[in-house]
Amino acid sequence: MTLKLYPALPADAGRISDIHMAAFGSNAMLLAQFHTPDVREGLRESIRRKALADIDDPKITVLVVRNLPSDPDVANAGDGGFHRSLVNGLPGEPGSEGTPEGEVVAFAKWSHPVAKGEEYEETAWIWPPGTNLDILEGWGRVTEEVQEQAVGDRPCYPLGLTFMGTDPAHKRKGAASMMVRWGLDQCEKDGVQGYLESTLDAAPFYEKMGFAAFKNISLRYQVEGYDKYEIYEEIAFLYSNSSI
Repeated sequence: MTLKLYPALPADAGRISDIHMAAFGSNAMLLAQFHTPDVREGLRESIRRKALADIDDPKITVLVVRNLPSDPDVANAGDGGFHRSLVNGLPGEPGSEGTPEGEVVAFAKWSHPVAKGEEYEETAWIWPPGTNLDILEGWGRVTEEVQEQAVGDRPCYPLGLTFMGTDPAHKRKGAASMMVRWGLDQCEKDGVQGYLESTLDAAPFYEKMGFAAFKNISLRYQVEGYDKYEIYEEIAFLYSNSSI
């Protein structure tokens, strides 16, 4: 298997949605916000539409990793098919090599820094009917508060709301590391911090990649249809580049 990093194309939006649901479909917060199979099927379409908007947004870079057909030239690149020289010229972008091919096995969304006073508004999500907006908006508030504490109004590269997902059939093969390294290279180049929110299970991976835990994030919520409460937790992480 040869993995290679590319910018996402509009045609990839459906696959991004499928990977998102495969990777996070059992996540407790997703199940609380989208609590029935019908609502989750609607979420699949919401993710596809948001991916299309993000791919077209100049302030967002959506990356995908493709599993390419066997290619001796790529296989002998010495880095698992990820070419460091492509950080500023991913395949499929002007001035870069190659044409996208192969199955998409992972995706990530990096949101670019927005300067103080700069006018920019990211395309809003359109949630499916039946979404538990109380839980969704409650989680949104606590994550926004923690991000504000972590980075304030300084420019930073946060991994966006769609997070980063890998097809479960292709986990632990290096795709996630490729996509994170791309973002960290941009942090180093631009002299900005990186920020993301991680599930508890993924926390060791981000620590290995150079992120430091900033703060635990939690929300107590009522389980839909039951007289009981659960607590959901994630961890906010910061990456400080060598110039900060």
